[in-house]
Amino acid sequence: MQRQTNLKNKTIALTSVSVFCLTAFNTFAIAAQETRGSALFEEIVVTATKVGETSLQDTAIAMTAFSDQYLADMMITDVRDLAMMTPGLTLSSNSNMAQIYIRGIGSNNVFAGSDPSSTIHYDGVYLARPQSGFANFVDVERVEVLRGPQGTLYGRNSVGGTINIVSRRPSLDSFKAEGVFNIGNKSFYRGEGYISVPIVSDKLAVSIAAQKSDRGAFRENIAPGGHDVDDEDIQSFRGQVLWKVSDHVDIIARADYYEDDSTLYSGSSSPIGPLAGNPPLASSIIGNSRKVAMNAPSFIDRETYGFSLELNATVTDNWSLKSLTAYRRNDNFIASDPDTTEIDAARTLLWEDQDQISQEFNAIGSYDSLNLFFGLFYLKENIDSIIEVQARPTGRSTKMNPIVDTETWAAFGQLQYNVTDSVTLTAGGRYTEETKDWVKNYHGTFITGTDTQLTDLNLPPEQQKSKEFTPKLGIELRPNSDYLIYATVSRGFKSGGFNITATVPGGYDPETLWAYEVGVNGRHLDGRFTSRLSAFYYDYKDLQVQAFIVPGVASITNAASAKLKGVEAEISGQITDEFVIRGSLSYLD
Repeated sequence: MQRQTNLKNKTIALTSVSVFCLTAFNTFAIAAQETRGSALFEEIVVTATKVGETSLQDTAIAMTAFSDQYLADMMITDVRDLAMMTPGLTLSSNSNMAQIYIRGIGSNNVFAGSDPSSTIHYDGVYLARPQSGFANFVDVERVEVLRGPQGTLYGRNSVGGTINIVSRRPSLDSFKAEGVFNIGNKSFYRGEGYISVPIVSDKLAVSIAAQKSDRGAFRENIAPGGHDVDDEDIQSFRGQVLWKVSDHVDIIARADYYEDDSTLYSGSSSPIGPLAGNPPLASSIIGNSRKVAMNAPSFIDRETYGFSLELNATVTDNWSLKSLTAYRRNDNFIASDPDTTEIDAARTLLWEDQDQISQEFNAIGSYDSLNLFFGLFYLKENIDSIIEVQARPTGRSTKMNPIVDTETWAAFGQLQYNVTDSVTLTAGGRYTEETKDWVKNYHGTFITGTDTQLTDLNLPPEQQKSKEFTPKLGIELRPNSDYLIYATVSRGFKSGGFNITATVPGGYDPETLWAYEVGVNGRHLDGRFTSRLSAFYYDYKDLQVQAFIVPGVASITNAASAKLKGVEAEISGQITDEFVIRGSLSYLD
């Protein structure tokens, strides 16, 4: 006997409709910075194709891009703010760890043993852990949100899409300095500073950027002795050194640091119905999103930092090479009160130490009618995590200590051939091999607050191996200089993983999808208006689905199949020199 379950979800999202009168927009920002372009409506140049700079309107990828001027004027400070302006992008969090969904494709498993379905790259470096997802933008020149599988151009495979964050290069020929200070309610302030100095004219330059933000708590805690929650205490730094070795070679060294010491609200919203146990304080504020009644401290203690070295070399008139070497580390401790009441029912503690090294090589060729791109990618990652779930009334705690090692490499590439001035064909492919090792798989039960162990369960190590080839085919049509029509067929892939809270061995399999897409980019009324339309259909196999079994225990399994389809639209218009409109709409089935 077979039972078939159909789950359907339809969403219409008016992602953003924004109208700006630019002369008055920044009235409440205190700023000292060089004058840049005054219009939010501009022809944005992107590098998403990896073969050089292209205009956003002339790029055959479903993509939304934001310039540094737009980010500043809209006070977009991290990826969470992008969702308001990007069709198909939704973000949520688990204890302030990013859960990114692009066109409905994402993962709500933020623990060791699983990878994101939609990724983030910072200056080409893949950010493996969701703890890095909400880091503030510092010294950012441009942000690009690409929708759909990205396997033929990017080192780390992405089945849903990727967010590219691109920083400004230090200036080799001029001194630059900027400072911005914003204030708001709840004692909010954010200060940012940037300086770029040429050390040797046209040869060597350095830049340093720093940011500090602080805000009082949004939610009052009415529990006796409890601290107010949902505040902000973040600081970050970023430095770059640019060395132009010759006319054909340049080297960029980058370093960044991010620290978050905020308090945490572990619930997703205020309670709206009866609460288990009828706690009097929490029950008295049902429906009040500005108050909580939490007896246990909830906070974040997070440090994230990394280093990268990028080398770019022009070898011949037709070929250039790029090497990107990177190291990143995350140290994370989170304490939360998951029952969100004054009753001492449950507490959750999470420690996670993660580090990764990655290496990517690119070769880019350009001829009259042919563009070529080839890449090699290697990633090695180690995650050492401890999860403790305390059942306070019983005085028992369950502790898990999963240690997961991941090693992956890939060879990928793409070619574009201009059949005529108005027709371009694209073909690409990727081969990926990945190994995940569950080095340690430990579960134990303790008397809360002690080292007294009641049960001890050590499961044998497990291993997941994946090998996959994912192709891409596309065509671009340019009937005139104002319109681009494109269609693509591509395959996405995400490796399998482990259920770290499971008490018996067993992981889950890789997921794959075939993605079919058509799109139209257009300029209208002498370029004062632009539009970008796209429609897509996804056919999934072995979709990874997470379910919560009991508090503290989650399981990921593979659905046999899933199908998604949707449409997206973006418009931008320059009404007058100082009046701009921008909006987007998405529909997902």
